[in-house]
Amino acid sequence: MSNRKALRFTRVIVPVVALGLIAAACSSKKDNTTTKSGSGGTTPSAAAAPFKIAIVAPSATNDLAFTQSMVDAVNSLKSKYNLDIAVSDNLFVVDDAANAIRNYASQGYDLVIAHGSQYGSSVQQIAPQFPKVAFAWGTAGDTFGLDNVFAYQAASDQGGYVTSSAWSGPSKWVTPSCTSTGSRRGPRPRTRRPR
Repeated sequence: MSNRKALRFTRVIVPVVALGLIAAACSSKKDNTTTKSGSGGTTPSAAAAPFKIAIVAPSATNDLAFTQSMVDAVNSLKSKYNLDIAVSDNLFVVDDAANAIRNYASQGYDLVIAHGSQYGSSVQQIAPQFPKVAFAWGTAGDTFGLDNVFAYQAASDQGGYVTSSAWSGPSKWVTPSCTSTGSRRGPRPRTRRPR
């Protein structure tokens, strides 16, 4: 895996997995893609309505970090799963974010992602008012005992392995993580990476 691919993988995989779990949990809607025809068979009906997802985030969509990883992950699924995506970014003020969360829920979005742990109390207050809307809030584990609230946590500690692999990848030599032999002789000699 090239360095670029490894870094992109790290940045996108956690939100994609979280979104996949949330979408699977919310997929209890019945799909009416066929209708009865007069001849006793079935014919395809009009295309299914898109699944509407709203993302409320504390920072910019191009922050090269927290918000961008979520937005990029959801956008990567857009055409494959027929998603209609709306994003409200730079909503670090919790009251502003709560207004956006409430507006998206009242507009009939299927899933509202409150992408920040500071939005937990807002989700806890708003979700009971919209039982047909799924809410997900990030980097937390509490669902407040509500059936329509899902929580996800970023496994940010997993990036260390990928980063070290990417760092050592282009070279034929790997510097051991321990720079001392335990004696006062100085650093260990470099060793050849096994093939």
